Amino acid sequence: MSTSIDKHVGFIEDITVEDEREYNVIKSNDLARTLRCNLTQAQFRLFCFMVSRVKPSYDACELKDGLSGTFSMDDYCLVCGLAINRVTYQRMKADLMKIYQESAFWIHRKGEDSLYSFISNITIDHKSHLVHYTIAREMLTFITNMDKRFSQYRLIEVLPMNSLYSVRLFELLNSYAYEGEHYLELKLFSHLFVDSFEKDGLKPKRKSYEKFCNLHRRILAPAVEEINAYTHLNVTYKLVTEGRQVSGILFRIQEKPGHDIREIFQSSHALLDKLCEPDG
Repeated sequence: MSTSIDKHVGFIEDITVEDEREYNVIKSNDLARTLRCNLTQAQFRLFCFMVSRVKPSYDACELKDGLSGTFSMDDYCLVCGLAINRVTYQRMKADLMKIYQESAFWIHRKGEDSLYSFISNITIDHKSHLVHYTIAREMLTFITNMDKRFSQYRLIEVLPMNSLYSVRLFELLNSYAYEGEHYLELKLFSHLFVDSFEKDGLKPKRKSYEKFCNLHRRILAPAVEEINAYTHLNVTYKLVTEGRQVSGILFRIQEKPGHDIREIFQSSHALLDKLCEPDG
């Protein structure tokens, strides 16, 4: 069980692992649509976990020193289906360092790119394995306010995903779900999903992606498959061509019925629980 840390972020007493997996991840549509980062899948999952622990507030952005949060490394392992051992702690510590050092996010708007840093400091207690962190004040406007410019999903929807491309495409399409469809130019798709991931072998050799068939086979199709398997969205897509060349992708976005979503979440809980077992 978790214990209460403070009124803004952190643990809530008597919350189960299943409850924590179903926390909402809330991000501004600007962040979901234009985020470019150099994080691995594991690091971005940790980033989403930290965001899920931020409680929506209209006054959080008024905090002068940012927003402080705390979580247990053991709880994080249980939530994400990771083994609780020294190796996992070391990897998590390295991931936290990467998030601190490299989670400076470019937000692209028409005519300008803006650079934001997500975390301002991180402290790990060696005895309790508690992680204390502060979300930079400048980032709060992207993850705490709730209005029509924000979208949300449950953390458990991205935990079973194997590809960072799946998570990023899901966040992008979820921010347009209210419209029912979204057209993405191929050039912008390549910019968001090929050019962005440059660390830890995530960026493929550019020549292999000059042909759309490779991009489709290695990024687009697997990402849509995972979105349909693990999230509340049903996504289909149609390739738009100009002459013989693919010029863009038209996504159709629908929300699954409530009972189907609950069945998906139950299956994901079972999968994550199994991964936590010694033989998982």
